[in-house]
Amino acid sequence: DKSTIQFVLKQPFAAFPAAIGSTFFGIASPNAIKQAGAKYGTPAGMAVGTGPFIFQEWRTGDRILLEKNPTYWKSGFPKANQLVIRFITDPAARLAQLRAGQIDFTVDLAPDQAKEIQSDANLTAVPRPSFNVGYLALNPSYKPLLDGRVRVAIAHAINTQQIVQAFWGNLGTSDAHFTPPALAEYQSKKIGDREYNPEKAKQLLAQAGYPNGFDLELWYMPVSRAYFPTPKPIAEAFAADLTAIGIRVTLKTKDWAAYIAERQKPPGFQA
Repeated sequence: DKSTIQFVLKQPFAAFPAAIGSTFFGIASPNAIKQAGAKYGTPAGMAVGTGPFIFQEWRTGDRILLEKNPTYWKSGFPKANQLVIRFITDPAARLAQLRAGQIDFTVDLAPDQAKEIQSDANLTAVPRPSFNVGYLALNPSYKPLLDGRVRVAIAHAINTQQIVQAFWGNLGTSDAHFTPPALAEYQSKKIGDREYNPEKAKQLLAQAGYPNGFDLELWYMPVSRAYFPTPKPIAEAFAADLTAIGIRVTLKTKDWAAYIAERQKPPGFQA
């Protein structure tokens, strides 16, 4: 059957059906990948898939131009002859251009822009199930974080529900799972949120040998993402809660390219 494909996995992966239905799991051309090598999917390379548009041009930091695929498998599609994908990193700038008619639609605006969108009769918000998870990563190669009691103390110290309400409103939720609610069927019912309890956090720090806390470098992204729409204020909220239990936080960031490069250097960010 030419329309049937069989996947043979090297190891169990319960979320596989959901994964192959995700936008980042597109089918690509093996020959194109081999030809482009590490440049595949970058401005210096190309991308070949099975979609309704064909890659034409990538202007770094500005836009990607796609042309209509004349041999697309679905008759009558696509309806447009060209698709232009703009790179507008700032959510406020994206919304401003949307309202001005300079772009037709956008995604991943900040939650605090919801009222502005709702007040504009020319705009329609289209909510979709979230597939994003924002989390605070702790690096156990940094000695204080190697102790599980310290990590649990941090979990008790951060008022996640208050932070979610402040920065996401009703568009977010506090969740103990590492996977999003869309994958709830694969989540254990035994796992729940750590209660917000600064006093318990202090006790755990003392038990771990840090009654006076310790120094911690907390890095935040320099760009907006759906899971961290306003990275700096969110990081500041984390820092305030950790400071309250004696952990002395220094906030750090760099531009995106330097941030990624720095993160990959051993031993990595502390948090």
